[in-house]
Amino acid sequence: MLYASVCHTDLLFANGFPIGGGEHWRGSDRTERRGPCDSDPCSRIDPKTPLPDATFLSCGFSTGYGAAWKEPMLQNASSVAVFGLGPNPMKEAKGQAFGMTDFINPKHSDKPIAELVKDLTGGMGVDYSLECTGVPPLINQAILSTKLGTGKIIQIGVTEESNVNINILELFFERTLKGLTFGGLKAKTDLPIIYEKCKNREIQLDELKSHEIKLEDANKVSELLKQPDCFEYQNKQGNSFICFRPWSLLPTMSSTNSHVITCKGIVSWGKGEPLKVEEIQVEPPKSYEVRVKMLYAGSIGEGVTGLREGDLVIPTYVAECRTCENCMSEKTNLCLKYPTSYNGLMLDGSSRMTIGGQTAYHAFSCSTWCQYMVINLNFLLKIDPKTPLPDATFLSCGFSTGYGAAWMEPLLQNASSVAVFGLGPVGLGNPMKEAKGKAFGMTDFINPEQSDKPIAELVKDLTGGMGVDYSLECTGVPPLINQAILSTKLGTGKIIQIGVPEEAKVNINISELLFGRTLKGSIFGGLKPKTDLPIIFEKCKNREIQLDELKSHEIKLEDANKVSELLKQLDCVKILINI
Repeated sequence: MLYASVCHTDLLFANGFPIGGGEHWRGSDRTERRGPCDSDPCSRIDPKTPLPDATFLSCGFSTGYGAAWKEPMLQNASSVAVFGLGPNPMKEAKGQAFGMTDFINPKHSDKPIAELVKDLTGGMGVDYSLECTGVPPLINQAILSTKLGTGKIIQIGVTEESNVNINILELFFERTLKGLTFGGLKAKTDLPIIYEKCKNREIQLDELKSHEIKLEDANKVSELLKQPDCFEYQNKQGNSFICFRPWSLLPTMSSTNSHVITCKGIVSWGKGEPLKVEEIQVEPPKSYEVRVKMLYAGSIGEGVTGLREGDLVIPTYVAECRTCENCMSEKTNLCLKYPTSYNGLMLDGSSRMTIGGQTAYHAFSCSTWCQYMVINLNFLLKIDPKTPLPDATFLSCGFSTGYGAAWMEPLLQNASSVAVFGLGPVGLGNPMKEAKGKAFGMTDFINPEQSDKPIAELVKDLTGGMGVDYSLECTGVPPLINQAILSTKLGTGKIIQIGVPEEAKVNINISELLFGRTLKGSIFGGLKPKTDLPIIFEKCKNREIQLDELKSHEIKLEDANKVSELLKQLDCVKILINI
């Protein structure tokens, strides 16, 4: 070894790990004068190559450059936030030398970094976050900094711990977290291309070098990395550089005159508390809203077109305006003009429901366990009045979510191997439900109670030790999310997360993601209500999909308190509530 580059990640891994001792570090001993290395991890280079350039390309620079090159960041003028330039203003010039347009120093603001990024992008967020620090709070800020529906987070920073708490609820909004090792580069294929770019001065690696020391002075590395002018050091505060994107404003709502309706509805007063049937006051609809009587449409507010009283509709918690950037894209189903709400309020920040004068909150954008509810026009889909009502209710959420996740991803098109975690109404789960699963195309069934092995190992036993192409995680249970990750193939495995966890932050094994796996959140299975649901309705009508296989129980509204117990029964797949 003639030269070796050192960065904060090297020191992180060196903690208790003999870099130059009896073990090889990542297959090579880069701080030994002579170190044996397997021929496969070696890339032969032109002997005329400047040695400092070679050492920078063996890891640090290539990892970041490769992450941008292998993803479509550099090809389509996407906006990108890079986390990990370090908070020191002296490094701003270095960033600009490599194409940075904006610099954020989090020490100069009380706002979270994600909000600062959104301030620079008209509230939209960026297309990509490149997370280089491995610091858990910054991983979550990188997630929050990306766009709803299409945001992608590339994780290349190595964490100190294998398991990291991430805000998985934010991933549900069609964001993707992908781990990469060495920036996704293939050493023998890609490094020669980068070497050539350096040789032609398309990439100026000399901008990276700030210090040079002898092997005997290695004990000085930690202090040097902390110096403001040391470019390799990644301080745990993190920074970003980004491009700009526009944003459009939501329309305001006006009022309309009508009367308040008192009806019955099922109310959850708190986590773990029993469901109760309450008398609920439902206000009249405002502009662009519709008051719906469950099973049939009710009154209509100002500005509503395409619907009239008496139409049969189903509510959806995802809108499709067909005019915004996301709706016109095939990449996502999350409308930017009418975003999915999870604060229990209408788009104008108010509720249309009260219980004895106390504000009642809507579940997502609709409240389907109530005899009447008010919903924005854009969250309604008019359907054929001949549609069987049980089919309509199954398609408004549960079945469509699982079906859509497989349909919108290339799971069904190319004979991919898929593991579904959670054989319930979205997925389906115990030995009695095996027949139900096979009715919908399942080939193998795993009952984890019949083996001492982890589920991921059982999946790999069925796939020759390789793992599956896709895991569809329907439970939201943290240990199963990690088993879903481990069940997929190295390098190409993709985990589609549609199960909602009880807590926003979930401890996941991010080290396993770094081996080229991708974790993607999905709401409503990626379906666009107006575009995709009619296609599924037609498949049900033609008996290509047999939804009657799902119904196992039917209860009255007054018996809502029995739901929890029914769901625990072995033969329970889907419950219909007759409102």
